[in-house]
Amino acid sequence: TEPTEASRILIVEDEAIVAESLKDQLINLGYQVCGTAANGEDAMRIMEHSEPDLVMMDIMLEGPMDGVEVAGRIREKNEIPVIFLTAYSDNETLQRAKITEPFGYLIKPYKERELHTNIEVSLYRHRMEQRVKEHERWLELLLKSISDGVITVGLDGSVTSMSPVAEEMLGWSENTAQGNDLQEIMQLEETSKYPIVPDLIDQALDGENVACLIDEDPVLISRDGHRIMIDAAAAPIYNESEEITGAILTI
Repeated sequence: TEPTEASRILIVEDEAIVAESLKDQLINLGYQVCGTAANGEDAMRIMEHSEPDLVMMDIMLEGPMDGVEVAGRIREKNEIPVIFLTAYSDNETLQRAKITEPFGYLIKPYKERELHTNIEVSLYRHRMEQRVKEHERWLELLLKSISDGVITVGLDGSVTSMSPVAEEMLGWSENTAQGNDLQEIMQLEETSKYPIVPDLIDQALDGENVACLIDEDPVLISRDGHRIMIDAAAAPIYNESEEITGAILTI
């Protein structure tokens, strides 16, 4: 199928005839070629004023930078997907290329169908990854904006994440708390004969949505000794297969 939009592609290839042939192939497939570079320096200059959706990168380039190094810089600065084109398939080259996390790796000579498939899969994968990153940024912003403390734990009860409010309430940073058992970092003055936090987490890991229902609110003792009266609730965390992978506690 033809691409729904004219995706912009940058070609980085030091052999003029090969670059021109690739350009014709891409145009015939319905893509827009936004530039052609013969070396790494030219590629980085084009990247400054052009906004390609994808880069076709020859690994063996003339000049101080080869295609692997250029791809690494593009990944760090622009997060644009790169497909490597090479006549060399030796293991050393492949291992160096893998470090840059390319979206494709085509061995010359390649068929037009291979080229088209690699481009479409790479563009789709990149869009999906950007959506995931945007979703993660949205969740991070959400956690920072709510007034409740939010803590997640794994199946073993160890902390996997904490919101900024939870960090402030407990006196623990997320980085320091991660991997520790929740009971070790969340000290309470228990007003019930039942351990509140372990009971909430255990029920959540059994698939229940539960809240603290004792007559008196528990008192949290933060790491620096401050006492805070809190309310607490817990719920299970499910993966895509509807399996419980942890629990979330709000305080």
